[in-house]
Amino acid sequence: MKRIGSSRFAMTGALASALLVSACGGDDQDTSRDNDNDDAAVTDDPNDGDDGASVSDVSLYITDDFSNDYEAVWISINQISFFDGTNETVAFDGGSAPLVVNVPELKRAGLFVGDISIPAGSTSVRLHVDDGVRLVSPDGTSTEVTLSLEEGGYIALPLDGYNPSTGTLIVDFDLPAFTLSGSVLQAAIVLGDDQDASSWTTKYGEIDGAVTAISSDSISVRDDNGKTYAIGLTSYTTYRGATTGWTPSVESQVEVDVIVSGTLANPEYTATSIAAEDLSNYSEGYNSPEIEGHITAIEGNRLTVTVREAEDIRLSGSVTIDISNAVFTRGNAASLAVGREIEVYLDPTANSDGSWNARLVEIEGAADSNSISDDDASGDVYSEVEGRVIGLSGQQVTLDIYKVEGILSYNIGDDVTFDLAQTQFTEGSLSCLGIGSNLELKGYTSVNGSFVVNTAEIDGACAGSDDEFAGEASGAMEAEGLITSIGADSFVIDVLKVDDWFGAVPSSLTVTYDNNTYFEDLRRSDLRVGLLVEAEGAVTNDVMAARKIELE
Repeated sequence: MKRIGSSRFAMTGALASALLVSACGGDDQDTSRDNDNDDAAVTDDPNDGDDGASVSDVSLYITDDFSNDYEAVWISINQISFFDGTNETVAFDGGSAPLVVNVPELKRAGLFVGDISIPAGSTSVRLHVDDGVRLVSPDGTSTEVTLSLEEGGYIALPLDGYNPSTGTLIVDFDLPAFTLSGSVLQAAIVLGDDQDASSWTTKYGEIDGAVTAISSDSISVRDDNGKTYAIGLTSYTTYRGATTGWTPSVESQVEVDVIVSGTLANPEYTATSIAAEDLSNYSEGYNSPEIEGHITAIEGNRLTVTVREAEDIRLSGSVTIDISNAVFTRGNAASLAVGREIEVYLDPTANSDGSWNARLVEIEGAADSNSISDDDASGDVYSEVEGRVIGLSGQQVTLDIYKVEGILSYNIGDDVTFDLAQTQFTEGSLSCLGIGSNLELKGYTSVNGSFVVNTAEIDGACAGSDDEFAGEASGAMEAEGLITSIGADSFVIDVLKVDDWFGAVPSSLTVTYDNNTYFEDLRRSDLRVGLLVEAEGAVTNDVMAARKIELE
């Protein structure tokens, strides 16, 4: 399945069913703002130099208006088509791999779907989607609802007032205007414009197709519609195939994740990763599924947790977790209480009674047993703040807070200014912050109640930022886990999670390091049994030669 956006939230309950490629139908309903001309149609621009062509070629983007009402709203888009009052023409067909988007993640972001053709005379665009949607509220409550659709399984957006000569069509999921009546969700989509695009902090997408040319700094890919894209390559571009060291060649079928820069009229594409289309021996994911949520009941060694975020569709709503053999990296079993937020790594499969065994537990706001300093022993409390940037002055950043953990002096809706002079950016950089950016700050609240910021992460980061490790190797694998033993210039981890992995995922992994290994947030002397780390490097016979080791 082609999935755009984070996979850390509960996914749609039902996936795509087959839909007709063409159809006839009546008038499409009005789902746009200020729409007073249902019969308006896309016409040919006599000044666009196409000599009266019957189609207009444009770049299609999907975006969202910001809303705090939902943590996740996953929607599967099977087809995007245009309707002229009689006939329907398909512009995007996901086939067996629908485009799956988490609508809230598109706030201040443009998801590039592809270059498409709009037939002259088109009066509306139709999004053929699944009618089963799972909503996740900010408190972690998960609800299965039915999406209200037109007969034929689509949401319609009239094109009145749209001018294809702009070269861009922006479909905006107007999340604040979504309405829920009982178990029926009424979606709202509107036409976006240049003002929407100017607020985007990032543009990204996926281009699939056949490689037609490749050089040291670029690759050309022709998609199924015959459109060829010239895509830049950098030292940060990663390659993933069925064998270690795979790189694409002419005629390879590939999936390319891209960052889109330049203007909407003249976009430029840069590859962040290139994957072989057939990755039958490739694993990208986890040995241990991870959840985040809050405790609603405790009975002995069993917790009932309402899930807010999850890496597995089976883990949503209310989940029972057995902590008998769990390792605590923050807090301990005695500090568990109803209402507390926790993050848990689980065994890959559920027990026969439907419960799950925890491998690792982290209690938000508790003392950090994974810390390499003594800060927590002094009474400091781990804390987080998330908000929208509403002011910038040098290294001073003012946030409109929409999420806060571990800080009693801040509330949702407060406008607070933070000094980021000593803050390390783990994603993005201070220079790419802008008004409207979403920023997450992590640190601790001291015993006197002041919030000390250690790290910052920009939601969506920014194209060209230096947030990636400069020594990251092409084709490198990643593994996260607890250190179980220490050797000479090496250690062994109990593997909890992997990314960019080839072949079978081991339960334990030996990690070696040398003078060229980059250590992030810790030193070699800090390594000890029980520490949670992530290692990145080349793997041979379950031994990783680490290029980077990071404290988690």
